[in-house]
Amino acid sequence: MSAIALSPFVIFSVAVTTLLAWAGGRIERWAAVAFFAVMIVTPFIQHQGRWAVPLSSLMLASLLLWWALTRDRWWLIFAAGCQLLALATHVVTLIRLENLVWAAITVRWLSWFALMCVALFGAWEGWALKRIQRAGPPVRVTRSSA
Repeated sequence: MSAIALSPFVIFSVAVTTLLAWAGGRIERWAAVAFFAVMIVTPFIQHQGRWAVPLSSLMLASLLLWWALTRDRWWLIFAAGCQLLALATHVVTLIRLENLVWAAITVRWLSWFALMCVALFGAWEGWALKRIQRAGPPVRVTRSSA
């Protein structure tokens, strides 16, 4: 059984998902839960067989793609793209191209980092939309001719 290593990469990911859950709206909180779930589950399932981690990556990609197609958040489109890139790297490890495995793992890490950077934008987008909704519709000021 593996433990979760506290590297700067993991600390950054936890900080971003916490900010996403705190500053964002409902969909951002759901995405933060999905990100936390993948971060917690992956170290424990990585030795359960070749298909365990790719299946968790597929589930996250499916969720992000569904949300990107059904919600009105721009960041979800980019997040789905980053996760689809990570999902594509699992093909290299599944078909056992030994000379490309570390390149695929590096691209997977970079795509997760890009996903977390997009999640930062998602936290801002959710916060900005909540602020706009709280402010109400803009008031139009006209000059009256007296």
